[in-house]
Amino acid sequence: MSIVRGYIEITMGRKAFRDAAAKEMYNVINPIIKKSANKFRISLQQLVKESFKATSTYDSLINGTLKGHFGFYAGTSSKVDAVIDELIGQIFVESHTASKDSHIILTVNMIESDFQKVTSASSAIITTEKGEQLFWLEWLLLRGTELVLSGYSIPNVRIKRKQGTGRSGKATMVVTDDESQIWHVPITFAGTPGKNWVTDTLKESKIVLDTLFRLILTENLR
Repeated sequence: MSIVRGYIEITMGRKAFRDAAAKEMYNVINPIIKKSANKFRISLQQLVKESFKATSTYDSLINGTLKGHFGFYAGTSSKVDAVIDELIGQIFVESHTASKDSHIILTVNMIESDFQKVTSASSAIITTEKGEQLFWLEWLLLRGTELVLSGYSIPNVRIKRKQGTGRSGKATMVVTDDESQIWHVPITFAGTPGKNWVTDTLKESKIVLDTLFRLILTENLR
């Protein structure tokens, strides 16, 4: 049995070799990272969408207390889904290279923290039969339990799936002479800029970000 030995002579210095190897690895890995980033964005958007729909706030907006308070008439509950689509449309993922060391950096941009874009969208506003505009999403996310309307009250809100009163079939807001009667978002759902339906949902979603990306990257490396 003969043994054949071979030798590879590297004529460049260690640093030059390391830099060349890093560059070659980058050329191989970068397209995979970019492909993974796109899949990650799509998967992340779907994850966040499902997370929104799993919340008690969503359930209340669709057929509960909030539907009655905001006066969603037949068909306008679809505005809630449109708002969610608007929100997840703000999520994007991009990869770029650090100029000094060729490290590939993955940046995940979630949802704009001032909520100005989504709260001004048509889906975030209800126009009543009298032509009045109700900025339901702004009230829900940003106003907390601040006074929204004075001299109004909602005596009763049907939370069961039975037909009630008003355009929502859940409740009727009535005008009173008592200025102490005020209306605000129910305390259970009232949000502020730093803590609301959106921020709480994103906080839960972020927990699985790392695991989700690792799964997608591993799949693309096979």
